[in-house]
Amino acid sequence: MNKLYPTDNIHHQYVEYPQRWLQLILFLCALLSNIMFGFSLSPIVKEISLVYQVDSRYLQFLTISFTVFSVIMIIPGNILNEKYGVRMSIMIGCALTFIDSIFAIFINVSFWFFFIGQLISLIGFPFRLISASKFVANWFFPENRILIMESLHQFLMQVQEYLLEFHQLFQETFRYTIIQQMIRQNQDVLQLRVQCF
Repeated sequence: MNKLYPTDNIHHQYVEYPQRWLQLILFLCALLSNIMFGFSLSPIVKEISLVYQVDSRYLQFLTISFTVFSVIMIIPGNILNEKYGVRMSIMIGCALTFIDSIFAIFINVSFWFFFIGQLISLIGFPFRLISASKFVANWFFPENRILIMESLHQFLMQVQEYLLEFHQLFQETFRYTIIQQMIRQNQDVLQLRVQCF
């Protein structure tokens, strides 16, 4: 897919393999999982700090560090991408997301497992970000690339709107659950006080 101008006299042959769609689906799932982990805490910092009894500054640090890590890691990510190809960037990014997922499983043991996992995922995010643009640039035929990319962009914008509505519903459900837990805890404390008197 190296044809830059339609006036090139060189004719290219492209071979499409059926497993390329499986690769695309797996790659999109990796990107989606990273986005779910990366931005899920930003709107509910206060609730998370109440549930896990941590200072909200640590949660805000994760939001700020996203920008910092992206700026720092974009340079080595780009170098690795140019030197070893998009496959290496995807592997590094997905491996770091997988490690983050393992750490996130243990959030009920300690909040700090989740915190460390988020930092690991933030290091891997620029690798996935760089690999996404290169992946798309080499995915479609040059003649149809712009049309397909714009169509996908419009479609994904609509999907994003629906996901945001789902995310808001999830946040409200999460807040309701936290409030119910706090009410139960307060009722238990009140019952103990009544029994003591």
